[in-house]
Amino acid sequence: KYFGTSGLFVGIIVALVSTEIFRWFVLKNITIKMPASVPPNVSRAFVAIIPGFFVVLLWFIVVVICYKLGIENVHALIADTLAKPLSLLTKTLPGIILVILIQCFFWMFGIHGAQVTGPIIEPLLLQNSDVNRIAYQAGKELPNIITYEFLYNFVFSGGAGCLFALA
Repeated sequence: KYFGTSGLFVGIIVALVSTEIFRWFVLKNITIKMPASVPPNVSRAFVAIIPGFFVVLLWFIVVVICYKLGIENVHALIADTLAKPLSLLTKTLPGIILVILIQCFFWMFGIHGAQVTGPIIEPLLLQNSDVNRIAYQAGKELPNIITYEFLYNFVFSGGAGCLFALA
């Protein structure tokens, strides 16, 4: 159930949060310090124990809170709090135009706009494609016009300038 695009989105969010928490603990030097006589490889393994424990503890607390609030799991929590508002960017014309403008804005500074917005937007666009696939297999009307394929075939086919799509 969670190996699809919604699971991908949750995986990205969990990885980002976990990495930042782990990094914070290491930067604040909240780690196990070994004596100088311990080989460096062994010492580095012990550095990860406390930050790793707190990352696991955080997600355990989140799961317990979800359970107490009647939320099915972390996937449902993240989907309701983050994915639904962000999905408005990929389900509406003004939203996707805003995403494209943000990408072009980054290009003005020499930053690859699609590389910045892609990790956030592409899983949602793929989710739209998956919803369309399920509707098509059920013989229903396709609910989403803006999908990953639509964007890359009709909007970005000429690069950032979108010149080929206008021809």
